[in-house]
Amino acid sequence: MKRLFHDWLDTGVSRGAVLAGVLLALGLVVWAGQGGSLYDQWAAYFGLSGPDAHEARDPDNDGLANATEYAANLDPTCKDTDGDLLEDAAESNYLSRVMLRLGDPRFSFSDGLFDYPMPNWCTGARQVGGSWITNAPLNGQFTNAWYVGAAVGEGIGAVEVAIDRALVTTNDMRFLAVFFDLAGLHLILELADLNGTTMAEDLYGNLASGSGALQIVNVNVPLSGNPQAAIVRLRRLSGEATVFAIQVYKDSENDGLDDEGEYEWGGNPYDDDGDSDGLTDYDEVVLHGTNPALADSDGDGISDSEELRVGMDPLRDDRLEDLDGDGVNNVTEYLQGRSANVAGAVADTNNQVRLRLLLPLE
Repeated sequence: MKRLFHDWLDTGVSRGAVLAGVLLALGLVVWAGQGGSLYDQWAAYFGLSGPDAHEARDPDNDGLANATEYAANLDPTCKDTDGDLLEDAAESNYLSRVMLRLGDPRFSFSDGLFDYPMPNWCTGARQVGGSWITNAPLNGQFTNAWYVGAAVGEGIGAVEVAIDRALVTTNDMRFLAVFFDLAGLHLILELADLNGTTMAEDLYGNLASGSGALQIVNVNVPLSGNPQAAIVRLRRLSGEATVFAIQVYKDSENDGLDDEGEYEWGGNPYDDDGDSDGLTDYDEVVLHGTNPALADSDGDGISDSEELRVGMDPLRDDRLEDLDGDGVNNVTEYLQGRSANVAGAVADTNNQVRLRLLLPLE
């Protein structure tokens, strides 16, 4: 999908897995072994056929037609290409995370390369040692993964993500891995330079704990303190490794909302609650759809967090509505400290607020 490190390519010839949009920008349009127009090749790469392959169709139902996804270098079979919990149609910065759905046979190749839409600051991803599999057990079903057996020698097996340090200069990043946490598994995170030479070894010790359950690990990648580091490497030291997914992204305050999303939505990437309304920027954008730069998104005089607390809608002015149908409008219930969406209060058809004034005794 992306520009890959030259020493990661066996022949130096681009394969058909590279998205047309990226190659057109680079002037390197080569789709090995595929015919038809560039759009047809793109659709075939993602497995689209029949009516679903038409430019006007939207097979993933994300609100973007195939033609738009093609032009934007997106996955037309996934509503959230970059895995940032925002659907593609809900954001203009479509690719803010490296999202490796490891082992997916459409994107995982026998030479170890993983080709998928990635941010411009990522120059490629691959596995070294181990294998891509499609039969990893998970919750009673089988899924895709990167796998290394327990009998494989110590220190063999790694997944690497390459970073363009001309585009990522002072930012640290986040590294997220989803894996099955078997007893005896030893996984570490490393940084390496462009030549693959390890620069920062074993940053956090063993990321696995032997819980025997699905594990999600999210740690900081200290690129700012390692200016020559250009590869983020998850290395297996020992044990049976089954890794389902990896993400690499910029999230300066680690609130779950990428820096790109903060800028797009008006938040502050260095403050997890930029409008000081009691809701994190992540909660505002991802969970509630409110504005992280405005404490009162709908301008009705009640803060977003307060509206959510009492059951009102922070995205529209519903002060005079009676959400719970108890005869008292929402704003009156809010001023009385009651929940606007829970009936049971004595009806107050005059919408009067009853206050008790307590004076100090003399």
